[in-house]
Amino acid sequence: MRKQKIKTLLFTFIIYLLLIANAKDIVAAGGEEPQQSIPACDGIRVIRHSSTSLRLSWKPVANVDGYTIYQYNKKRHTYKLIKNISATKTSWIHRKRKRNSVYRYRIAAYKKYGEKKITGPKSIWVSSKVYQRNKKKINSRAPKVNKKKCYLGLCSGYQLTAESIPAKFGLNEAKRVFSPKIRWFSSDKTIATVSENGYIQAGRKVGRCTVYAVAHNGIRTGIAVEVKNYAKVSGYYNYGSRPEVVELISNYTPHIQKIAEYFSINKFDSEETLEISINNNAEIVMSNPAKDVTPVRKEIGELLSDYPYPISIYITSTRVHFNIGERPCSGYVAFVFDDDCHEFIHERIASHWKVCWFYPV
Repeated sequence: MRKQKIKTLLFTFIIYLLLIANAKDIVAAGGEEPQQSIPACDGIRVIRHSSTSLRLSWKPVANVDGYTIYQYNKKRHTYKLIKNISATKTSWIHRKRKRNSVYRYRIAAYKKYGEKKITGPKSIWVSSKVYQRNKKKINSRAPKVNKKKCYLGLCSGYQLTAESIPAKFGLNEAKRVFSPKIRWFSSDKTIATVSENGYIQAGRKVGRCTVYAVAHNGIRTGIAVEVKNYAKVSGYYNYGSRPEVVELISNYTPHIQKIAEYFSINKFDSEETLEISINNNAEIVMSNPAKDVTPVRKEIGELLSDYPYPISIYITSTRVHFNIGERPCSGYVAFVFDDDCHEFIHERIASHWKVCWFYPV
């Protein structure tokens, strides 16, 4: 048993020495050990260069030795390497192309480690064709979008739309894009993601990113997306003179903002509701005890017990209501998740916050 352990240790040690020697050989040959993955190429596009050629371009990738261009092979349904390009170049012209034939490409950056060549992931595909100016089906230009800037609350969403527009190089009055499909990409998925149909979904942290609507040839239109925490506004305005509202806004702002933030991130389903109140024994009572409110239980308890007027909290899938006062003269301060309260301009006290009061008839 002891001899077997010694043999195992010796074998492991020999393998370790061989690995070190191999790494030294790579460095001695003028290379280096691979340490970081090579990023994918970005900004890929292909356009008509002439009646018989196409021009590919892309954004440079730092610290690489070159780029590999692949062309789609329809018969084999694979991408075939057709050209290696120096790292000093970010464009290439593919000449002698057949008119009205569609060509599809992908590009990858590579780096050399001694005699080894490591290639990064292939880019998104782009396609284009060469044609005469009187042709009906032609390439696209930058897509037309319904919004150039988009502001979202935490975990909120918005539906974008985009349309492929025929390139200016075309004289046919009936011209149209030969491939109208739009692809969607986000520059930072930790801030916001976008579905294949253009629906933006904000994440749980504030920040900025760009969502791109990309035409078949890689020409794209960017939509600036900013995710904000609307629950935590810097100040409120025009909230009236009702003492209940003044007290809530003036002395319990941290409480209502943290509660609103929590439920805007942890949204309910459309049919779910939750009412939170306090009983005569100063105990928190929930209409659905199964709901987890642990992260804001302290704020809820302090608000319900210390606020000098009757108050309860009502949560739905779209808003948080802080119901205050007693009927018939009661009201609420509400935080609305995905609506900037445009339909309640006279009651709005901040972005996504509003006040409403009920008076007896």
